[in-house]
Amino acid sequence: MKMKTYEAIKQEREYQDERFNEPENQISEFLLIMERCLDKAKTRWGTEGAQGALDEIRQVTAVGVACMDQHGAVLRQTVPA
Repeated sequence: MKMKTYEAIKQEREYQDERFNEPENQISEFLLIMERCLDKAKTRWGTEGAQGALDEIRQVTAVGVACMDQHGAVLRQTVPA
């Protein structure tokens, strides 16, 4: 299941790169784009159910990946048990 998930995100990133061939965005711009996608996911959940919401969740996840690609990925700090 995980490989299918990562493949969906990879395909979405490739689509976004082709469609939105823009210079770097600020983190604040990425946040606004992600917020818009999440709002759409909530709306589509109500009108289309899981499939509509998941379509938007794929997009918001890929936007988050694009943000980290441009601005750096912060690794989770492990907390000793």
